[in-house]
Amino acid sequence: MVCIPNSVPQSDRTANLAVEKEIYKILYVARLNKDVKRQHLLIDAFAKIAKNFPNWQLFFWGDGREDYKDLLNKKVKDFGLEDRIHLCGITHDVTKEYLDSDLIAFPSHHEGFALSMAEGMSCGLPVVAYRSCSAVNEIVENGKDGLLVDDGIDPLAEGMAKLMDNRELRISMGKAAHEAMKVYSPEKVWDTWETLLTNTIKQTRSEA
Repeated sequence: MVCIPNSVPQSDRTANLAVEKEIYKILYVARLNKDVKRQHLLIDAFAKIAKNFPNWQLFFWGDGREDYKDLLNKKVKDFGLEDRIHLCGITHDVTKEYLDSDLIAFPSHHEGFALSMAEGMSCGLPVVAYRSCSAVNEIVENGKDGLLVDDGIDPLAEGMAKLMDNRELRISMGKAAHEAMKVYSPEKVWDTWETLLTNTIKQTRSEA
């Protein structure tokens, strides 16, 4: 058995995490989905710490079912965070959003590969995610290029706060994330496929 991952587009630019900003951005890019992506948990977690970080905002990019969007918008309104939590819809330049952000928060229950997260890491963004999330826990190295936390609202909030409160940690983890994603470069992934197929053909012919 040979395990070959998805390829991740490689960014030659990274987010400037060292610059002073009026607004710092937490980013989540994916379809809006209650059972798998669980954006509502991220809203709940951000609401717990929002007052301690007044210059941070949360941005969701992606579309989904209208009933779930209504639920998310109601949560934002109930928390009184309409000016700090943004459901932005669809973008045709997601790289721009990665480069303009400061960290990724990823509350998914499970993933096949978590490509959007990996793309953000390639752009130099550190990650906070659940250690129980399949695929994510194989991409993120806890304590090096991101933080893997226990499932739940409080652990997610604590993980975000740790990175939000520590610029140097964001910078070091962002650099590590950019480097870590190079193993998923298209050239390496396609070379692995080519080697596998070539060797399989040779073996099949030799056995014929």
